[in-house]
Amino acid sequence: MIIKYEKDKKDEIIKRAADILSRGGIVMYASDTSYGLAIDYANKKAIKKLNKLKNRQKPLYSLNFANLKQIEQFYQLSEKQKETLKRFLPGEFTFIIEEDKPACRIPKISIIVDIAKRLDRPLTATSANISGQTPAYKIYNLPRNFLDKVELIIDQGKLAKIPPSTIVNISREKYKILRQGRLYFDLG
Repeated sequence: MIIKYEKDKKDEIIKRAADILSRGGIVMYASDTSYGLAIDYANKKAIKKLNKLKNRQKPLYSLNFANLKQIEQFYQLSEKQKETLKRFLPGEFTFIIEEDKPACRIPKISIIVDIAKRLDRPLTATSANISGQTPAYKIYNLPRNFLDKVELIIDQGKLAKIPPSTIVNISREKYKILRQGRLYFDLG
């Protein structure tokens, strides 16, 4: 189902998306950088479904969180990590906090933040594409069979072609940039 995003329908869209996600469905949404796919990360069947859709074998996805409080419930944060997250999030950054856990994001401008807040849990933050292919900047760039398997598509029109988020590993004392996006992370 495709829903055209309209501000006056935002609450209705959030409610519908949260319902679909809580039942193990997939939702496509506009993020800071491209269209993304969300599932309830706690739902194992939804993870298998997303892996199959994206033709992906990697077990970990980055996660979207609603706020720092939600992040603190998922990770053991040092004071330095907490200050770093406060400084750079929300925004076009993805942080690896613990090596064996998914990376985290809080998008600056995305309906997914409101949906994660409503569900009170993190949701996947992965680009809407087949693994290894170019991210989608408009919903009609994807193969039809791909679109048919997503239960809800929140159409926010054509997005600007912004590079993916900057990924920074902050799991160790010395931080390391793993992927440079549009925004720079000051290692100093």
